[in-house]
Amino acid sequence: MFAGSNSGVDIVQLDETGGRFTAIDQVVVGRNSVEGMTARSTAARAAVNGNGTSWTVDFAPVLLFPNRIDHVLYTLMASGSQFPNHALRNVSTNRVVVESDVAVQATLYVEVVQYGGGTV
Repeated sequence: MFAGSNSGVDIVQLDETGGRFTAIDQVVVGRNSVEGMTARSTAARAAVNGNGTSWTVDFAPVLLFPNRIDHVLYTLMASGSQFPNHALRNVSTNRVVVESDVAVQATLYVEVVQYGGGTV
């Protein structure tokens, strides 16, 4: 476990003093346990509940690299007997947006990964 002084320091920080990263390859940061620090990762998961046609999960506070999601896996679990059509609509600024064709009470489960191996 990494321990901090409850000041919210990121567990991992990017050093871009020499410029922004233009390529990322073979980087994995995950499954760390922190106390008094802010966890950062290259993989994350979350769930949100809602009633409507759009669900958004913001991974920006958790993901290490800004504006980069390389892979998304999601499940939209609707309550009741409805069976809505749904699609992943956007992954910009480390936010995942899923939309359905009709309003529905549902829970959205999302897993994201920043693989690397590509241009930023």
